[in-house]
Amino acid sequence: MKISDFKFAEYFLRTICKHHKCPFVDLPIEFDADKGGSFSDGKIVIGEWDKLGKTIFQIVSTYVHNADKITGVSLDVNPSTKTSFYNSVVAFLRDMTYSPLNIPVPEDFTSVVGKLNRNHFVWSTMRHIVCPSFDKPLKNVKIVYGKSALIDGAKFLTDKDIPSNKPDQFPFVYCNLEIENTPAREAFLLYEIIRAHEMDPRGILHDVFTKQELWNKFIESARISYNTNDAINDFLTTLSILSDEMGSIEKRLIKKNATWNAKNGIHRESQFFGNSTWWYMGLLEKLLEPARGPDWSGYEIMKPFTDELWEKVEKEKKKRGLKELPMELLLRVQSEEFKQQPDLIIQGLLADNRIW
Repeated sequence: MKISDFKFAEYFLRTICKHHKCPFVDLPIEFDADKGGSFSDGKIVIGEWDKLGKTIFQIVSTYVHNADKITGVSLDVNPSTKTSFYNSVVAFLRDMTYSPLNIPVPEDFTSVVGKLNRNHFVWSTMRHIVCPSFDKPLKNVKIVYGKSALIDGAKFLTDKDIPSNKPDQFPFVYCNLEIENTPAREAFLLYEIIRAHEMDPRGILHDVFTKQELWNKFIESARISYNTNDAINDFLTTLSILSDEMGSIEKRLIKKNATWNAKNGIHRESQFFGNSTWWYMGLLEKLLEPARGPDWSGYEIMKPFTDELWEKVEKEKKKRGLKELPMELLLRVQSEEFKQQPDLIIQGLLADNRIW
């Protein structure tokens, strides 16, 4: 794992190295809680953190603190300049990795499997802009959503990247929910989905940012999908950092006082308030679903739970010598009371909780 595997960290370090006119060195990263914050054997060593933002910040701070050993040029000569730089990094990471609009993810959350067509914005962008423009067939790529402090915002993975005895589970794109800012996360996802289609995302996005016809389609899709100018700018900024296009994107960012005809964006309306704006794209996506084939992600997620339940049912059928279990007994099998109080009927169990 290298610094370049964390694109925000690479961006900050390339920026400060450019300011001090010294080369940026893409060093390997080693995770060691006891030696965190040090540079040794050609590697920067950081601790293992519980948040992606903390991991990125320590990569940056460790590199800056040891820059004289890495590049031969000290990057923290002026304390006030160093403090300002660190404050800028913290503010940026706070904006990109935290969002008050996001639905909270449970602490014990591990991962969930989905498909690209369930992310309507990235799916539509690939289907209507990227794939037709570059003559590539659209793939309904598998996406695994999870939380990790050791993986960037998104990562396209094959069985060559992770040793596994189940190669049929690959390839897929890992989407890191540690990036809570939805536009920023979808920028990461779009970048890696392009890679999953066997295209160079930097080259593709360079064409998008520099060719007016592609840019017009791209920006209109973003205008429809996001609720505010800030959300659009978060998406464009993240995408330009990933594709190294900050020089060309700065003039294309939406100004604070800009407006457009779409009164409300899709993401906020559909995900958080449930209003009718979803009809702009949601109805079209619904009409297209029969042509995509079945989505088995829900079945795969629920299968362990249903298998466990039917094992209990079969065991109870054999125990009682019945071909089928009555409804009362089925309710008992899938309830906690089945183990604790098997001699009571459901009505009796509920009686203690009634208020009348």
